[in-house]
Parts: sequence; structure tokens; C-alpha cells
Amino acid sequence: MYQKKRTQAESVAPRHLELLGYSIVEQNWKVRSAEIDIVASKNNTKQWFRKAEVELYFFEVKYRKSLSQGDGFDYITYTKLKQMRYAADVYMAGVSAKIFGLHLGAIQVGGEDCNEIKLLEDVSQLLE
Repeated sequence: MYQKKRTQAESVAPRHLELLGYSIVEQNWKVRSAEIDIVASKNNTKQWFRKAEVELYFFEVKYRKSLSQGDGFDYITYTKLKQMRYAADVYMAGVSAKIFGLHLGAIQVGGEDCNEIKLLEDVSQLLE
């Protein structure tokens, strides 16, 4: 049951980002020992790779049925942040466009119907 809801949450999150003006570049991108749930660009066209410069966002998606087990953002630890940064660096090494912005973010999807969504564009503030 949890896996089904997590899968549903991972399909809700990119749609939410698109409504906010993001373009989804990749989903579930994996590299050894790390994964990025969503790679997105903001205020760019879907043809971002043809532009000379691009700003990328790397999002972790967290699902919580309820807050009884804590906020999803609470599970983004220093170790998780390092893994996200590592994966983002590896991803960017393969991009030919000039990156002028790199952001590590998170999306919390919650509720029985996955209709409670919180976006955090910069997860580094969680560790302050």
C-alpha cells in the first residue's frame, strides 16, 4: 500500500511543478549510490538543452500519509543532501549547456489522496 501511494506521490509532484512554471527534464535519474527523483528547469522551455545557459532544480520527493511520523522534510539529512549534491554534480557533468544555477529542493506530498503538497526550492535551509 505504501509503495502504491509513493508511486502516486511521484506522479503528482511533477504535475505540481509544471503548474508552477517548471519544465520536467528527467524523472528517477540514477547514478551509483544516489537518485534524483525530479530534474527540472524553471521559466525555461522544454528545449532547455538548446539554450546557452540553464538553471536546474534537483528535487527529492517525500510522501507522508500523515504527519504522525514527522514532516517529510525532516527526513532530508546531511547525508541525503550530500547524496543529492553528488548526483546533481554527476548529472551536470553530462550536460553541454552552461549551468548558471543549481538548486537542491524537495517536495512533500501528503494525505490519503496525495493532495497536500509543499515545495521547498532550497533544502540546505533545513540543515541550518
